Amino acid sequence: MSNLRGRKKSIIVISILIIVILKVLVARNFKGEVNSEVIKNNLKIRINECKFVYENMEESEEKYKKLLETEEESFKKGVYSSALVQFYIMKNDDEKIIKYGKEAVENYNKVKGGEYYSIEEKENLAWALFKTGKYSESLQKTSELIQIITSSGNEILTTDELKDTEAFVYSMLLCIYSKLGIFDKAELYYNKLCEIELTPQLQASKGDKIAMSKTIYAEEISDLDLMKKYAEECYEIRLMYDKEKGNKSADSVILNLAIANVKLGEFEVAIKQIKKSEEFFISVGDSDGISNTYFVYAQYYAKVNQNELAIEYYKKTINLYNELEDYYNLQLSVYEFIKFLKENDKKEDINKYYEIFYDISKKISESKDINELLSQIINKNYELNNNALELLENESKSDKRNIIIGGIVIIVLSAMVIRMDFLIKKKDESEKILEKVANTDYLTEINTRAYGEKLILDEINKNNKFSMAIIDIDNFKNINDSYGHIFGDVILKKIAKKLKESIDSKDIIARFGGEEFIIAFVGKDKDEAKEILDEIRIDVNNIIFEHNVKASFSAGIEEWDKTSFDLVIKKADELLYKAKREGKNKVVNR
Repeated sequence: MSNLRGRKKSIIVISILIIVILKVLVARNFKGEVNSEVIKNNLKIRINECKFVYENMEESEEKYKKLLETEEESFKKGVYSSALVQFYIMKNDDEKIIKYGKEAVENYNKVKGGEYYSIEEKENLAWALFKTGKYSESLQKTSELIQIITSSGNEILTTDELKDTEAFVYSMLLCIYSKLGIFDKAELYYNKLCEIELTPQLQASKGDKIAMSKTIYAEEISDLDLMKKYAEECYEIRLMYDKEKGNKSADSVILNLAIANVKLGEFEVAIKQIKKSEEFFISVGDSDGISNTYFVYAQYYAKVNQNELAIEYYKKTINLYNELEDYYNLQLSVYEFIKFLKENDKKEDINKYYEIFYDISKKISESKDINELLSQIINKNYELNNNALELLENESKSDKRNIIIGGIVIIVLSAMVIRMDFLIKKKDESEKILEKVANTDYLTEINTRAYGEKLILDEINKNNKFSMAIIDIDNFKNINDSYGHIFGDVILKKIAKKLKESIDSKDIIARFGGEEFIIAFVGKDKDEAKEILDEIRIDVNNIIFEHNVKASFSAGIEEWDKTSFDLVIKKADELLYKAKREGKNKVVNR
């Protein structure tokens, strides 16, 4: 096995060298095609149009929309869309930033050097997508920026420009990992940002976003003093921008400072900041901002014991988030409202809000971005469900005393049992949905590696007979390189579906990583497993994908011989590489 691994490493090293050489050749050709002076001059045109926006806010929107209607040249259309992006940044309208940012990138991509013109738009897009909760799309734009950083060289982008983009990428990764609760990764990018020297240029171009990302990180790790520090820093930077451009965008970020002050008990300054934020969001018609402000109002009034106002603003928040279909923030606000009602012994219809919470949990569990939000949802869901049951138990004890006094024990106890039974069922249903999503690979819709291994270990612990197969799609990297990752994903999903449909329900299938799958054929020997996989392999060979592409896979099968999971995987892996060496599109057992 070590020799096989050694040869595999040699092949990988050679492949990497070939790729490096090809990249150098491509880069030489690319430099011949793209004139850096032309790009810099075009960037100046874009900068001048955006400067016009800052100086002429009242007429900018109408002007650039009209120009877009008549313009046919791709570069100019990109510039006009970029100008509108700047206009909507000033208006704090994230949906419009996303709309025109995508149009700008699409048009820039049609011209030589387009990736350089689109850098700032991709940054604006990544930030707006993150703010609107579209984490997967935000991460995609961040990945595209990473590709530009690693491939551009210094002939077009200066060292300072590369550092600016690098700092922005760290900021985005810090935001996303913080929101997902992946704090080891978040800490890594927080430290990287802290190591970066904030030059005047970087402070001017990215300072507010760097400070905002640190604010988000500090809030998520519950370091309120640190949160306040960075929120103040972000606000001060925005004030400086506003002084230069005659705008009031600082009021759009003051809400983070208000949140820190509410949590720190500095209520007098907090309420002024909340009102300032509300006035700004109302003036620009930002419904997301207004709903966020209502939520902070609710938390403020709860802290200062003005409970009726707290209830009023919690309800306003819930209604507005529901209208906006912002399910994550809706769930969070409902959760906080139930906690508030419970802590203050309020006689609101609390079961109504439990119902809302469970319904939202289901919607979120079925949404495309579940993988990004899952860790938060599971924690919140688990905590709230247990709070709900605890509350009912308390109600049950209290009701029993009242029932004995009133002489109607049976009737009310029956009602309490029905309520408890209903809520327990809802709790189990909700947690099962979330558990299923957590254990399912988002792309192929089969088990994740971790969950698949757990199921196989269960079979080992039961001493059940099974044969282990490792399956690898042949030439998958070439497919990705030739037709793109989206097309590669189509093949992955199709083959995963075919494998899943063709095996018994008791068999265990999981995505093992990249283009590899594992299957434990429970109760079957290696020959039976090979027969099944060979039939699937032939079926896959007969599928004709787009671009007239055909796919195949190779597999190795080892029968479990009462040893460890790792050993049976290792033996199956050796047989997989034997299948690869013998020409691929083959299933091999021992």
